[in-house]
Amino acid sequence: MNKKYLIVFAVLIGLTLFLIPYIFRKEEAKKEVKKSVEAIINNSSESVPGSKSSTTNVNIENFSFVPEEINIKKGETVVWTEKDDAPHTVTASNKEDFSGSGTLLKGDTYSFTFNKVGSFTYRCKFHSNMIVVVNVKE
Repeated sequence: MNKKYLIVFAVLIGLTLFLIPYIFRKEEAKKEVKKSVEAIINNSSESVPGSKSSTTNVNIENFSFVPEEINIKKGETVVWTEKDDAPHTVTASNKEDFSGSGTLLKGDTYSFTFNKVGSFTYRCKFHSNMIVVVNVKE
């Protein structure tokens, strides 16, 4: 009899530990929205005169970024769309390049406008084999 209670207790603990990130995800999502709005405001003040804003889409699927290399012009925006069931991130190798997405769940998006010329490497902090380069030209 005690063994059954122990098993039930262990299952409940396991479920609780599994669900905690999803319970707090709502609060994290609010913070991410605020962070994204601030990034848009900050980046819009640095827009390139006379340039047209353009968007490049990157899918996060099958534990990879598609495409794996992006060539854009200064002032263009990259939008990452999470299509995997597993959580992923868009994290810059150099934190000065851009702040990163935080944890993305299926259906989430993250966008960033690149206002500096250079090559920027980003990866998923959960899956180190997921690496992509954004090449930004004048």
